[in-house]
Amino acid sequence: MNKDYQFIYKKVCQGTLFYMWFKSMNTRIDIVFRDVSRAQALTVADTIYEKVFYLHGLMNRFDPRSELSRMNRSGLFTDTTPDKDLYNVIRIALAGHKMTNGVFDITTRPGRQSEQDIHGISLDSLTCSIRFLHKGIQIDLGGIAKGYGADRVADLLLKEQIPDFLINFGNSSIVAHGNQPLGIGWEITPNVNTEKRYCLKNEALSSSGNNNLNTAHIVDPRTGKYVTRTDVITLTAPDAASGEI
Repeated sequence: MNKDYQFIYKKVCQGTLFYMWFKSMNTRIDIVFRDVSRAQALTVADTIYEKVFYLHGLMNRFDPRSELSRMNRSGLFTDTTPDKDLYNVIRIALAGHKMTNGVFDITTRPGRQSEQDIHGISLDSLTCSIRFLHKGIQIDLGGIAKGYGADRVADLLLKEQIPDFLINFGNSSIVAHGNQPLGIGWEITPNVNTEKRYCLKNEALSSSGNNNLNTAHIVDPRTGKYVTRTDVITLTAPDAASGEI
């Protein structure tokens, strides 16, 4: 894979700072981490880049080659064992449906709303397999994909014993761990239209809503219609996927 990302590596405050950025999942992704050698930083950056593009290719329902698209086309009336990440993100999304009393629904799409669809997705935790129980089920992971991706990048950094980092998927899904070079936690101002700041440490920040330029991307599962209000909500959560939900 061609590693098409940009980066800056520099010494700061008697330590080092590595900053990388690239585009994936239809957004810009920015990642900062601290106190790592240049060689290790570049190796970790390559791994992050590959993982994010792998997840994008896995969960992109608009790409006919993706595993999610093949799943939606096939109907899956027999048990199938998908990629581990695809199984996990669907499992988390179904738990989110229960947690929100049905408001978060990965089967909702414009013009169609049916509790029957999401209840028609059957998971087997022993075999990590998935089955659709009836026709017409279509899964859309757009409401959780960036949060899930940010969490997996955080896992990679922690596995490499890098405890201080900031991950930003398109300003809507942010994960912060440890401390910035000049203080405790990471100070975030998530929205250009507000002065409210958050100091994040070992947690996530999610923002969702409509602006005046885009009011056709959030569907109300109760009506099957787009939410048209121009509101934005921001909240903190233990992890980015939960925040997106």
